[in-house]
Amino acid sequence: TSPKKREFVEEILSLCKLNQVKAFAIGLRYPELPDTETFSEPNTFLVIRDLVDRVETMMKASYPNELAVMVFDSQEDRKDRERALEFGNYLYGNPRGRSVSQVADTPLFSSSKVTKGLQIADLFAYAISQQNLGRAEVKPYCDRVREMEWKSLDRDDSGPWRGFHFRDMTTKEERIGDSFSEAFS
Repeated sequence: TSPKKREFVEEILSLCKLNQVKAFAIGLRYPELPDTETFSEPNTFLVIRDLVDRVETMMKASYPNELAVMVFDSQEDRKDRERALEFGNYLYGNPRGRSVSQVADTPLFSSSKVTKGLQIADLFAYAISQQNLGRAEVKPYCDRVREMEWKSLDRDDSGPWRGFHFRDMTTKEERIGDSFSEAFS
């Protein structure tokens, strides 16, 4: 609501666009669950899979001689270790993951309190999530973030592959992470 904050956000978004930042977002929507099926953690495996696949596709198309390094916001040692394990499980234990060649096999973890790139990612995520929650006043910012969404140049029947992917978590297996077993198929 502060004019100074809005001006600051506008400047960040302008600089990101000027520097050709490509935005990616993986969102999970959970329908209302009965109390016996409550779920507190997102299915990290699905998020990692969807994100890595999109980054890999972008790298092959636009940066064929380079390697992407994934940087996650550090939480706590246990959480970081779990994410790193799921990342490795996807890359080494899944047929699709084993074909990944342009994403480094070990993610980095850094604090968003001190890492500018993660702060910008948090700003992007905030704008998208707030718009999805119905806050109309963030729409102009969300629209600017969506302009930076990565889109593939290749098209199929459904159109170009995009950097944003939103998945409805409709089955119990998806909600509790049973698809983690896919990593070992």
